[in-house]
Formats: sequence, structure tokens, C-alpha cells
Amino acid sequence: MADTMTAARRMLPPLDPQRSIPARIAEIAAYMPHALAVTSAGSAWTFARLQAESVRIARALLRQPVGTRQPVALMFGQDVQLIGAILGTLYAGRCFAVLDPGFPTERNFEILDNLGSDLLIADRAHAADAAAVTGPACRVIIDETLPEFPKTSLPGLDASPDSPLGVFHTTGTTGAPKGLLWRQSLSLRRALTDRDDTPIDCGDRLALLTSLCFPAAISDTFNALLNGASLHLYDMRHSGPTWLAEWLQHEQISCLRSPVALFRSLAGSLAPGARLAGLRALGLSGDALNPSDVSTARGLLPDDCRIIHRYSMSEAGMVARNILFSDTPIDADADAVPAGVVAPGKTVRLLDADGRAVPGGAAGEVAIGADGLVAGYWLNGRLVPLPTVPDPERPGGRLYRSGDIGRFLGDGRLQLVGRADHRVKIRGYRVEVQAIEAALRALGQVHDAAVAVHPDASGERSLTAFVVPVRGATAADIRHELRKKLPGYMVPSTFVTRSSLPLAANGKVDRGALGPEACMQTSQPARLLAPSSTADRIGRIFAELLGRDDFGPDDDFFALGGHSLLAARVLARVEAECNRRLPLSAFYAAPTATGLAAVLESGEATNPSPSEALDQVRQRALHDLGWL
Repeated sequence: MADTMTAARRMLPPLDPQRSIPARIAEIAAYMPHALAVTSAGSAWTFARLQAESVRIARALLRQPVGTRQPVALMFGQDVQLIGAILGTLYAGRCFAVLDPGFPTERNFEILDNLGSDLLIADRAHAADAAAVTGPACRVIIDETLPEFPKTSLPGLDASPDSPLGVFHTTGTTGAPKGLLWRQSLSLRRALTDRDDTPIDCGDRLALLTSLCFPAAISDTFNALLNGASLHLYDMRHSGPTWLAEWLQHEQISCLRSPVALFRSLAGSLAPGARLAGLRALGLSGDALNPSDVSTARGLLPDDCRIIHRYSMSEAGMVARNILFSDTPIDADADAVPAGVVAPGKTVRLLDADGRAVPGGAAGEVAIGADGLVAGYWLNGRLVPLPTVPDPERPGGRLYRSGDIGRFLGDGRLQLVGRADHRVKIRGYRVEVQAIEAALRALGQVHDAAVAVHPDASGERSLTAFVVPVRGATAADIRHELRKKLPGYMVPSTFVTRSSLPLAANGKVDRGALGPEACMQTSQPARLLAPSSTADRIGRIFAELLGRDDFGPDDDFFALGGHSLLAARVLARVEAECNRRLPLSAFYAAPTATGLAAVLESGEATNPSPSEALDQVRQRALHDLGWL
């Protein structure tokens, strides 16, 4: 069977961007049905199985009342079933919107209300969550209860590549969710670009680390599947980064895309001398890439592994990318690595405040040509065009102003220098927050940093720096070194040390978690514990990783400034000191020193690592396929 599969892979036609996504998946399933397509902690599906599950859901959708034909809402765990449901909606000629069950119920209710969906498909594990966010106008269907329907034509196979793909939500200026409608063509073009940049082929194994409610995760999904590679889902919310390096090795991942902030956390958690063996491509996105990030990555990666830094945005997908080989020179004194050359199919102009093109080499606001944008905003069940301005260099052309500030270098690469909306006034001076962050990250005493604007005791704006120091460095050391680099008005008045920065579900720094409360001290008096008790040992771990000891054993770890990545480090320390392994979900259920101690002392069985669980699943799947 292995020889037959290899021959089929060699005969697989190249990706045709003029055909729909379902047509390409059906083509791959016909050429190499037994090739591995997607895995998660609970399942392993071949392309034939993925095709069958997708068609099953599509036929069920086609039997539903026509309704409004709005996006089909999906609520699943980070599991292969979700991939089948996504493709099933496309096979049926519909588009989808993924609701993350980890989001607050109110947030998902607002998203569903904005979608105007008349149908939500969920897996059995999230049936109650689905029921909690739907109203009388939206029906809930449980995937596992769908029957097999007779064969029928599938409109998605003949759909145009400009057909709707999915709706992805960001937060608008008012805080309400704002949808963006993507076309299939964005994912098709991205898969073509990645095929050439990486390049990806049928033998590759790609990791998916982030929630599928975000467009970057959908791009990762189709980069793998449309090129005949396998997609491997990692549940970051449940397992955290603790087992990620082990999982990457066990899954034999060859191509990894990670948000920059998540990669920094992963790199910081590895033992000295550890390497990410087996990777031949590392994609980084979501934040500016610093020279120190490249140096760190090169120390962890095989010599033949390329680093691909992508500059992307929700409104346009990938805008530019910078491919770094092991011998690509890097300016160690630069604040950030250039974003790179403009991606194929994209037009980028740099505009001044009046919408005119800036002179060569000057900084301006990055504006993207309308041909490379999403279809528009999805607001209250209808499509609304993106706001655009005239293209000063092409009569009749339109541009979307991104809010990013950049300049073109002499070699044609785009260099980002900040955000138009991150400029603030401090004591009458205009301050660029990202410039301070870049200066902090360039210090030898700092691993990572983020800067927020908070009111001080008098109500005036002041800067707070949240820093992840290199071992042994103190806030005083960092402040002293920063004063050598920046004028006094740009030096933050407050420095808060953390073991890692909080990340949002999309892997970017969660700036909402860097509010004034992140600096506040708890007012709850500490309850004394026996020095040798389990709760005391956990409390000391809390104190070390939080960088504070002004709390009691019943204080909530997350209310003290903790977050999921830091919680994962707590569990790693607990495992080392107490010889017990617990999933991240156990921490969410009992996020205090006494609560976690009670879980440890209860004698509850610990979960196996993701690699152990996946190995059992894979052995069963391979046996079923006749490979063992």
C-alpha cells in the first residue's frame, strides 16, 4: 500500500486556484484516499474519511429548510470533527463561522447575533454550550446525531473561488464583535504561496496550534490540506505549552507556524541544549520579529530549516513575507526584522495623512489594494464594504488603510515601524508605544516586553512596562539600561516583571489583560499555612512565577495577573516537585493554591501526555487502515 500511495502522491495534480476548495479536497481524496489528512487528540482521519464526513454533513445541510442562507455556525472542540464540519458547509455551498467554546457565553451570543445564522452545528460535548447561545431563530443540530442521507449533487464542488469561505470576528472600536467575510480565493492563493515558499508537499506534517475561529488558523488548515499534507491539531487551551515540544517531536511535525509571542514562550520553556529537531520550516506571525528572536530560533532549529516571517491582517490575509535561511544576514542592532517583500497578488502603497503617496524611503500608513482584501465586514447579518480610499497611483483603484506605519527599504522590502493608533501623549510628548517595546526587547536583560498606558494616582497618563526578564535581571536593572537608550519621557514609570506575557486565543499578546488591575495588589489578608504543606509549596511557586508574594492561599491565580501560559509553567513546576501531572483544565477548575493542592491530594488519576494518548489513537487508526 505504501508504494501505491507514493505513486498516487507523485501523480497528484498541482493546486488550481481557479477551482473551489471542495473540488481540490475531492481531487486529493480520489488520488490518495488512504493518506493521512488530519489528526487530533481523539482521532486520525485519512483523506477518504475526511471526504466522507464532509459529504455527510453537506447532505444533511442540503436537507434543511432553505432559511436565510446565512453562515452556518459551528461549535466544536479542537478536533477532527470541526475540520469535517468546515468542509461540509463548503461542500453544501454555504460558508461557516466557528464559535470557540472557550469564549464567554455572552461573547458567543453576540457573535451569533451578528451572524444572523439560522443554524448551529455542534458536537455532543458542546451541546449545552450551543443551546446557551442560541435563540428561537437558530436551530442546533448535533453532529453525531445526523443520519446518512441519499446521494445528491454538491453545489460546493462547482463553486467559484470567489465564493464565501467563512466569517471571522475581531473586536470593533465599541468592543462589540465585528465580522469579516473571507472568500475562498484568499486561502487558495495563500496555499499556493506557501507551496512555493516552504515548499509544502504531500509528505509534510503541519501543526495547528490556534483556535479555528481565527483566519490565521484557517489559512494553516488549508495550507496543509490543499497541498496534500497532513494537519495535526494541538489543543493549547487544554494542554498548554508544557507538552508542545514533546508533541512536535512525537508527531514528527515538519512545518510549524506559531504566533511570535507563543514561540518566545516555547523557546523560554525548553531545557538548555534542547532543539526542535525535524522542522524544516518555521512560520512566525502576529507580531514584529526581533533580531534576538531569529538568533533564538536558529539556536533551536536544524541548519536546513527556514524561518518565514509573515505580515498579515484579518482584512487582507498575508500582505508580505520575509524568508530567512540559516545564512541570511540579520542586522543585530535593528529594532525589528523587515516584514519582507509584498506577497503575490497584493498591492501595497504608503500614504500620508492626506492619502497621498509618501516619497521613496519615507514612512507612511500601509494601504492594501482592494483586489487583495476580504469581501467586506459582516455586520448584523449583511455584508458591508470595507472603508477604502482612492489609490493615488492607479486611477479608479481603491486602498484599505491598515493603521500600520511602514517604509520601503532600498531592496524593496517593507519595514514596519509602528501603529498609527499606538501613539499616545505623555506629559505633552507624543510617544510611540511600539518603539518603547522594541527598545526593551533589544536590551540584553529582557526576553519579551509589552507597554500599556495606565492612569497614575493623579489621573494622568503614565506608561507601564510588563517585562519578561532574563534570569537574574531586576526591574531596576532594566529601567537603568533603558534610560541609556530613550529620553526620560519615553521611560515607563512602572515596571512589572512577569515570567511570560499573557496571550489571547489567537496567540498574540493579550493587551486587554495588561490593564491597571494587572498591577494591583490583592487586599485579601494572607491565611497562614504550614510551611511544609502542599498548598504552601504551590503558593511559593505562584509567588516566584507571578513575581509577587502579597497574596493568600485562596487568592485566584488569574486574578493576580496569571494567564494560561504561566499556569502551564506552574503545572510543570508542580509536576517536578510533586511528581504529579495534571492537565491545564484542572488549573482552570481550581485556580488557587489550596484548590490545586486539594486536587493533588485527592488521588485523582493524572491524564497521560498528549503524545501518549495520540500514540494509542494512531496505533488504532493505522491498524484499521491495514498499515500495521
